[in-house]
Amino acid sequence: MAGNEQKVGIISCTGVSSDSQCSKEGLIARQAMYKVLEDLRPDKTLLVCLPALAAEVEEDVIFVRDSPTIVIEGCPDDCSTKVLGQFETKQIYSTYYVKDFIQDIEFSDSLIDLSPEEDSVSERIAEKIAQDVDKILQG
Repeated sequence: MAGNEQKVGIISCTGVSSDSQCSKEGLIARQAMYKVLEDLRPDKTLLVCLPALAAEVEEDVIFVRDSPTIVIEGCPDDCSTKVLGQFETKQIYSTYYVKDFIQDIEFSDSLIDLSPEEDSVSERIAEKIAQDVDKILQG
């Protein structure tokens, strides 16, 4: 990151679960995160790696203590929020739950790819997050 340019961290559910619905919602969460990181706000956001944070990788810990972060949870276990809570961050700007964006869609069987309906859910979440990123950086 060049200079003092502020970036917004985004952390999502890993989707690792024996429950196929939670795993699917985790996949949707990750896809929403990558849409923001790679397509919608690539120069304004930074991936916060949940496993690296849980392992207390120093650069990740410093980033979440000092920077605003947006959370995407795939299930009610709130893993990302719980791990962030271990590091005294008070800068969780918003938390999105995939279940809040799902409206009577039937999940596909794939835990690797999203159906067009599932991808639409990830797109809606990504668009909300991009709006939050803009609000954060505009002060």
